[in-house]
Amino acid sequence: MIKDNCMSIILLLSICIFATVPDAYAISEDTLSWLTGNTYRVDQTDNVLTDKEYTIKVIEFPPPVRGERTIGGGIVPETPVIPFTKFELYKDIINNSNPIGTFLLSEIGDKLISTDQELKITLDSIPSGTSQDWIYEYYNPWAVIKIQRRAIPNLDIAINLKDIDNIDNIDNDNGDTIDPRGNFNIEIKIKNTGEDHLRNVNYIINIDPSLNIVTSINLKDTVYQLNKDEEKTIELTLTAPAHLEEKEYDIRVNVTGNDIKDIVYKWDASKRIKVRSDIRSISINKQVPRNTTYLKENVRVILNVINGGYARIDNIQINDTIPEKLLFIENNTGYNIKEISFNKTFLDQTSSWTIDYTLKPIEPGVYLLPGFRANFSIRGEKFSMTSGETGFRVFGPKLVLNKLTTSKGNDIIDIKVVAKNIGNGFASKVTIEDQLPNNATLISGKTGLNTSLDENEEKTISYAIKIPGIKNIDSISWPPARATYYLNDYRFESSSEKIEKIIEIISPEIIPKQTIDIPSPQITQTVQKEEEDTKRVVATIPAKTPTTSPKESPGFMVYELLVGLVLVLCLLGKKR
Repeated sequence: MIKDNCMSIILLLSICIFATVPDAYAISEDTLSWLTGNTYRVDQTDNVLTDKEYTIKVIEFPPPVRGERTIGGGIVPETPVIPFTKFELYKDIINNSNPIGTFLLSEIGDKLISTDQELKITLDSIPSGTSQDWIYEYYNPWAVIKIQRRAIPNLDIAINLKDIDNIDNIDNDNGDTIDPRGNFNIEIKIKNTGEDHLRNVNYIINIDPSLNIVTSINLKDTVYQLNKDEEKTIELTLTAPAHLEEKEYDIRVNVTGNDIKDIVYKWDASKRIKVRSDIRSISINKQVPRNTTYLKENVRVILNVINGGYARIDNIQINDTIPEKLLFIENNTGYNIKEISFNKTFLDQTSSWTIDYTLKPIEPGVYLLPGFRANFSIRGEKFSMTSGETGFRVFGPKLVLNKLTTSKGNDIIDIKVVAKNIGNGFASKVTIEDQLPNNATLISGKTGLNTSLDENEEKTISYAIKIPGIKNIDSISWPPARATYYLNDYRFESSSEKIEKIIEIISPEIIPKQTIDIPSPQITQTVQKEEEDTKRVVATIPAKTPTTSPKESPGFMVYELLVGLVLVLCLLGKKR
């Protein structure tokens, strides 16, 4: 036993000497900073720990020893054991199976820093030298170790627009959009968000030469040290250039620095700035001062062209579209046209051009006015813009007339005229009038009506006429029904352009088959049966038009009486 313990001591001393041999390029442990880390329990079976690229493998504990019972009844080693745990340390074990070092920790608090000074291993707990965990019968060696990574610096670089009125507040991957010819402020913040300080922090700000720098500032500088959570702020003012097309400019920041081991780190950040085309300063719009009106009133439309750009615009041509059911009014005269145009030779910067014209709606409803197109040139280059849409609502009545004619023979034709107000206003003084076709005579009803119609209300006039000798209703030339009505003192007219005709004339040369319900099943041989589930029997009698029903036929009744009399006489003869 004494021999075993001596060997353990010699092995422990040799390994400790190996583990504490300083690296020629190592720095003092006191200057290193470490992360909080985690603790792990290891034993003979669960003996491998992994921390990113590092792997720790337990290869040895003190061997088991004999035990002895104490006066109190406990069991302790015969000779106290010197506890230790021996490890192999690997880096990138997948690609390299050779350990970068073998080390041994014995007392609680013992620690080892890897030769690359990136990892610290500390013995947090291990059984004491008198623990029964070292005895043969109870052998169960274990240890709790703590693994900590070296703290390193890290930078967060933010580039933001600040305190500017002409930002479009577009927060997306494409960056912010600003107006041309204006100043804007850029704020750059370089912050150490890591766990250790960074030394010799060099930053370079790269700005496109087209963005003129207003403030006097160094775009390249060095900060001696940035401690944890410390921040460096750089502010500068730039001027956006003026140009005809929208352009993008990048502001880039490159930063380098060294950590405590003089390892060099690099960071990059960029901000994309969009500068609008100066044509965006040229605006066109279309508006209607009143978005609701009445049917009798005209509507004023206003077109605006505003040159807020830096150059004169030339050869301006405006093309506007007029929707259906709107009349273009000029000199109190209405024109049913689809497009109007206006021209101007030039428009200086910071000036505007206003055009207005008048439209008259011919029926109520909602009207959408499409945007107008403006074509112009700047310094010989042609451009085109389209305005937004506008619209208005018109209140008033609208009468629709439907005329229906029905012929049933005997030269008589029934006529019905229905007037319905499908508009959105009250129709007063409604007069409905219809005319008779040639050779027609009014035999009943009236051909006219004086009334009023509310929204969605309808009125009907009905009458009958006679046209001698008429055989084909399609040959009649039907005049349309007409109506006049008023919105206050404004007069409107409607007519029935389409006339619906129903022909029900029965020609004497063609007599249709008749269908008669016959309840008696005795004549089924002359009957065409319907479906099996039908409860009645239907007989089809071919082309004769009976003048009386079978029950009322006198010939049929006499025949029945004669047959009955013969049957009675036969019976009397048999009895005799």
